[in-house]
Amino acid sequence: MRIIKTADKTERKTAQICGFECEILRKTIKNQHLRVKNGIIYVSVPRFLAFKATQKFIEINRDWIEKRLEIWQKEREFELNFIQILGKKYTINRNFCKQNEPERINFDGNSFQIFLDKQEQEQIKIHENDLILAWKKEFLNKIINEFIAKFNAIIDRKINAIRVHKAQTRWGSCNHKKGYLNFNIALIKKRCALIEYVVLHEMTHLIYPNHGVKFYEFLRAQMPNFRELEKEINQKG
Repeated sequence: MRIIKTADKTERKTAQICGFECEILRKTIKNQHLRVKNGIIYVSVPRFLAFKATQKFIEINRDWIEKRLEIWQKEREFELNFIQILGKKYTINRNFCKQNEPERINFDGNSFQIFLDKQEQEQIKIHENDLILAWKKEFLNKIINEFIAKFNAIIDRKINAIRVHKAQTRWGSCNHKKGYLNFNIALIKKRCALIEYVVLHEMTHLIYPNHGVKFYEFLRAQMPNFRELEKEINQKG
């Protein structure tokens, strides 16, 4: 078991509990919390709680942990073999570049061809991830800009920046004062109608910053089925 103290005085331990390797985070909180992210089990526990209580907590939640790890493993295997674009999945074919050829990614509408330099395995994966991320940003930016052009005349507000990036929770956000629109790169997995809804939603915030009655009246006037789309995009899976 190793112990690390972070800047915010959280005590971090790695421990084997009930057959799982867990990251134990001792904090100033009242109750224990459990989450699984990228195959790692994180347990936040009250600072002075006995270790046996955490062991019992893990045992009680064993089935949930195993299910989350299984889901993560399936997602990891999917990402190794496929890229999901606009609601459809496409296979990844990996190749080595010929001498003096640049690294690149090509998409022919049926599959992805990724060409990489021969390097150590870890470096190859980093380069592959960078290529895929850059391709996704360019592709999604094009779609988003097409929908922005569609709604520009209706919204009639200046947009100073459009950003696509990784986000943990939100599909999009808007800074109405600065005229900034932000979109989650994960939107690329969704079908076009859902991307269009998110674009309209965030553009509407340029007029109505809050989720008030007028905001939803305007949104419904432009997209009568927005509630169905909102429900669909927020469904897990």
